[in-house]
Amino acid sequence: MPALWRAAPSAWTLLWGVLIAAPALLLRAWAFAHLGGQGRTRDPAPPTHRVRSGPYARLHHPVYLANVLLAAGMLAAAGLPRSWALALLVGVLGFYGLLAWRESAQLPGLPVAAPRVTWARVARWERSTWITTALWFTLLGLRCL
Repeated sequence: MPALWRAAPSAWTLLWGVLIAAPALLLRAWAFAHLGGQGRTRDPAPPTHRVRSGPYARLHHPVYLANVLLAAGMLAAAGLPRSWALALLVGVLGFYGLLAWRESAQLPGLPVAAPRVTWARVARWERSTWITTALWFTLLGLRCL
């Protein structure tokens, strides 16, 4: 967390960060409830099916969008200098943009599937994301004291 040492959070930056990050976490959970375990892997294997339910009915890559929003919320909360925050956010956007581009090229022609999973399973999958995010905001909050 090298950015944490440059952080200058305030009550306002923390509030803005939470207001951005909370919906991002909800969008991630909703997307994984419809995507299933296929999206919860670091394996670069191409997708085996398309999902068209839940947030996938309106968005092509809701997990990637949620991750970008989560990064934006974490950066907003940190109160970093704007140039640093903008540079980091551009890097995150570029990374997820490339992933979305690659995946979009792999999706045409795949069968549509609906592997809807339980919220309990989604909670298990997302536990580390929630803990990491909570730790980030807690550490930033302690810096405000």
